[in-house]
This record gives sequence, C-alpha cells and structure tokens, in this order.
Amino acid sequence: MHDRTAPFSRIVKSSPTRLELRFACDEAAATRLWELELLQDFRQKAARTRRSRQLYFDTAQWHLRDSNVSLVIEQGNGRITQRTKRKPSSALKSDFSFEIETVLASDAQPDRPVLTGFHAPTDALICAHENALFPYLKMEIVQRLSAGAYGEARISLIHETSIIQGVNLEDSLEEQQLVLVHAGGDISDFHDFARALSSEAGLSLTGYTGQERALQKLKGNALPVVKAGKMVLPADASALSVARLSFDQAVQQVTANGQAAAAGQPDAIKQLRVGLRRLRSLERLFRKSLQHPALNRLIPAAKEYGRILGVARDWDVFIEATLPDILSAPTLEESDQAILLALAHGAEGQRAWAREKVRQALQSPAFTRLCIDLREQTDPVRWPVAGRRALEIPAEAYARQALGKRLRKVNLMGEDLASAPAHARHPLRVELKKLRYAVQAFRPLYEKERRKPYLSAMSDLQDAFGVLNDAVVAREMALAAATPERRDQMVDVHRAMGASFVIGWSAQQLQGQADIVYQAWSAFSQTPPFWEELEHASGEIAEEPVR
Repeated sequence: MHDRTAPFSRIVKSSPTRLELRFACDEAAATRLWELELLQDFRQKAARTRRSRQLYFDTAQWHLRDSNVSLVIEQGNGRITQRTKRKPSSALKSDFSFEIETVLASDAQPDRPVLTGFHAPTDALICAHENALFPYLKMEIVQRLSAGAYGEARISLIHETSIIQGVNLEDSLEEQQLVLVHAGGDISDFHDFARALSSEAGLSLTGYTGQERALQKLKGNALPVVKAGKMVLPADASALSVARLSFDQAVQQVTANGQAAAAGQPDAIKQLRVGLRRLRSLERLFRKSLQHPALNRLIPAAKEYGRILGVARDWDVFIEATLPDILSAPTLEESDQAILLALAHGAEGQRAWAREKVRQALQSPAFTRLCIDLREQTDPVRWPVAGRRALEIPAEAYARQALGKRLRKVNLMGEDLASAPAHARHPLRVELKKLRYAVQAFRPLYEKERRKPYLSAMSDLQDAFGVLNDAVVAREMALAAATPERRDQMVDVHRAMGASFVIGWSAQQLQGQADIVYQAWSAFSQTPPFWEELEHASGEIAEEPVR
C-alpha cells in the first residue's frame, strides 16, 4: 500500500421524488426571512431545527475519458467513498466497478485527504493523473432544516447556503436558497404557504441549485438555458400520461429560465417565451376534456408575459441577426455602414428598455405567483375527476381527434394563401405554431421514420414564414430605433436614413418570398399527417374521400 492524493470529481445529482419548490434568496431576503410572522408561526409548530454541513470537491475528468474511466469521490462524516468504473470499449474489452471506503488520516489537510487503501487494477492509472486530479473547486453546503405544518400540509423547510471556493484561489462565492418540500397532507395548503412566503420575503422561484448558480458565477459563465426536454412515451400511453408529462415539461421550461431571462440572456428569453406558448397550446389542446377553469384563468397572464418577452425577443433578433446580415453585404458602402451603425445604437437603447421591462416583470411577486399557480394547477392531483377520466383513453385516439381538428383549422386558413398580402398571412403562421406545439406533445408515440416527412414539411413551411415575418418586423423595429432623441440632430438624421435603408432591404427580402411560402405550403398540405397514416397502417379501414 502507499499514500496518494485522493482525486475528486463531479457530484452525480439525483432528481427529487417529492414535490419541491426552490426559491432564490439574496442577502436582504435572508435577513428578513426568519423575522416574518409567517415563519414564526411555522417554527412554533415545527420539530427541532437541525443543521447539516457537507463538503464536496470538483475536478476535471477529461484526462480519464480516453481510458473510458469514471471516478466519483464523496466525503462526509469523516469518511471518503470512491466509486470507480470502466465500461468496455473497442480498445478495452474488460470492465470493472468497485468502491473503496476509507477514513481520513489524522494528519490529512481538509482539502487534501489521504487514502489508506487502494485498488490494484486502476491505482496506477489514477496515480498517473494525480496532479491533474487535484480538486480545483471546493463546495460547502450548509443547511438549516425545519419540519412543520401549515394548515393541513406537512412541510420541510430548508434554508441552504452554498459556498463555492477555488482551491488555491482567493475567489469565493456564496448563494442562498429556500427549499420547500411537501412532506404530506393537503397539497393546496402547501402551495398557499409557498405563495405567502414568496410574497412576504420577496423570493423568486428558480430552476437551479445554489451550487449550480455559484459555480457558474465563479467560472464567469451565464446561467444555463433550459430547453424542452425529450419526452419518452410507450406506444400504449394514455392521453392522461401525455397531458401530465407535457404540462410538467412546459412548467419546468418556464420556471427554470426565469432568472436567466430576467438577467437579459437572449436564449433564456427565447426559451421562456416558448415555454409559455407551449403551456397555452397545451391548455387549449386538453381544455375540452379537462374542464379545469382554474388552469384556464391563468392563460391571460401567461399571454401577457409572453407579449413582454416577445418585444425583447424582437429586438434581440433585429440587433443580433437582421442588422449583421445587412452589414455583412459585400456591396455595402462605407457611408451606408455609418448610418446603419447609428441605427444600431438607437436599437440598443430600445433593447435595454425592453429588457428592463422583462426584468421588472419576471422579478415581480406576480410572476412568482403565476409560476406557483402553474405548478399547482398542472398537477393531475388538482385536475377534476371527470377530466382525468376523460383523458384515460389511448393517446393515439386522442391525437387523431385533437390534431385533426387543429389541422382542419390550419387548412381552412390556408385556402386563400396564394392571394393574401404579407400582413394577412400572420394569422396562419400563428395557427401553424399552435399545431406544431400540439404535435410535439404526441410525437413520441410514433416511429421517427413515420413522422419525419410531415415534420420536415412543417419545419420548411415555418422557416419560409419566419423569413417573411422577420422582414415585416424589421421594418417596425427600424422605425422604432430611428425615433428622434432631439439631442443631436445629425445622429437623428443618420438613424432616419438607416431606417430607410432597412425598410428598402426588407422590401427586397419580401420579393419572391411569397412564392416560396406558397410552395412550402403546397408541399406541407400534400403530405399525409403521420397520426392518420398510423391509423391506416394498423389495419383500420380509411373512409373514402369526399369527391
């Protein structure tokens, strides 16, 4: 045996199995938190408050990947557990998996513990990377845990402080969170407690742990953006399963992107807006069956937040896509570049205003309340019994009816597409998006090869509509960016000239695009919907088309 520096690696996170709400908590909120009368009452009914302290380390693992080795070290209660695995590959036919548990040596430094045992097959491999394996981050998590009651709900309340420090560095960041866990009882009272607490303490829901937020800040990274997850459904899934999973993903997409969107991250603004659109589409898709008025009442607020995000999103597209496309034209003269850059400066001012509106909206108690309400009302436990029963039918049967109805509306609006002016085509684009979100809820039920032609034709049509829409919106953005400030007459003149340039460019983009949209529409409308194909392929007799 020999001593060596213990390598440390990333913590493997496990997803919670109980209903859990995480709230970001800054210094001011943390100070107010325990002075609230609401928490004073809660603590009187609480069991003994407990404290815990955990210490973790993080290190790079890329140097082990060539050998197909994964390594995890956990430290706690004076013990270290090492899990090492190697999967077989084309180069390495053998595989292994083992654990070592050791006790910290008395003379070991807190961040350089010494292992008193080793495993012969891989010890040499790991020791060869000893220097690179030395942890570069130390993560300390301190928790204050209380278990109490609010009404008929039993609740675990965790005040969590995460301290992230670079090893051998002076950099250190601290993040605080309040975590509520539903431990049993009335789930409505649990959500009522969450609403009251967030309102009184000024807390916002977050989709990140405190460790994740502090780690990203320490590394200088933006918060990760959460996109719609991949949904897996069995072929015999019920419509109830589709509704439950779809709503859950959409709510997660909304709550997880709130902080990053409030900070002005363009991708987060986009994904939060998409999440809100998905929610509205799903509510419409299942409205008749669910008969859930409490969920329906949340839709106007979701639409209003989507509108606020939409303005900021339009400015992001104009500044980061439209203007760069125009400025990159090889035939652009230097004088034209000057007026476009003046217009871009005006656009930046408009975007800053739009982002401030987004920040105010997303950091308001009203948005936090909406997120909590959405979590509550999209939980099947809160759905009417009759609504749940109505959805306990095969998902394929529900898809044929619901998607067919939405497609018929799209086809009806597309009948006059060839002769419709550009601005009159926007309603069809909106209905097509509604169909797309509805289709996405059911697509996991069908094989990829079956759904691919239809989804490709739909994507091509949406892309063609997107070009048309971007050109129309660019004209509106250019005029808004050219609004006179009356501080420098020459700047105002340059911006007006830049707006005229963009309007001319938009007109050029619109030339011929109507024909491209119509061709894409023809291809889409002639592609059989995959949910109908499956019905015919299963041996059922298709009705004779009306002639």
